[in-house]
Amino acid sequence: MRDFIKEAEELLVAARHDLNMGDHNSCFSKSYYAMVLSIKASLSLLEEHFGKTEIEILSRGVEKVFGDIHDQILLIDQGTGFIVNEKEARDCLEEAGNFVQKSKNHLEARMQAKG
Repeated sequence: MRDFIKEAEELLVAARHDLNMGDHNSCFSKSYYAMVLSIKASLSLLEEHFGKTEIEILSRGVEKVFGDIHDQILLIDQGTGFIVNEKEARDCLEEAGNFVQKSKNHLEARMQAKG
């Protein structure tokens, strides 16, 4: 759990660096993957209460929610010429930062409640 959040935070740092260097595609991609890792951290908490099948169903639901961004990431990763502008990269990074922080806060609250 904590490893997923730590890796997500590291990706956000790298994404901010990429944004500052003008590499908007890499910033966008790393921001997206940071969100995915924070979701994996949250889903790992649910493994205590749900079986593997239920977690896989939840994971597919998450993929649908992130579908549009995921399609753009695939285009970027495949080098198909899809270009992310600075505003899109900055917006995605900001959203990812908020998303990861909320996930981290939730996970810390759950861990404290467990004692």
